[in-house]
Amino acid sequence: MMAKELDGLDTEGRLPEAADLDKMSTLEQLELISRQDRVAVEAVEAARAQLARAVDLAAQRLRDGGRLIELGAGTPGRLAVLDAAECGPTFGADERVIAVMAGGSDAVRNANERNEDD
Repeated sequence: MMAKELDGLDTEGRLPEAADLDKMSTLEQLELISRQDRVAVEAVEAARAQLARAVDLAAQRLRDGGRLIELGAGTPGRLAVLDAAECGPTFGADERVIAVMAGGSDAVRNANERNEDD
């Protein structure tokens, strides 16, 4: 995808309600965050059947000796790294859950937003 096409995606836009975030009181900011949290919960609820299927398929592949590879950029990449690091001790998945982050391991600590859309 070209940069211009990426700019048109909802995920790349700004949240109109947060346009004056820096001018909001702390309470207003927290109310906005709370409302957006509900949007996320509703999206997961709407997709729960598809998510359950994806989880079941991934779990079966792991049981069969396969791997789960998580990909991400920016904050989602960092969360993928964190999740992969926890899967070994928590679930005994050891090195079968792998995270790949745009920008490589250096991007975990040092934001390099230019790698995000590469």
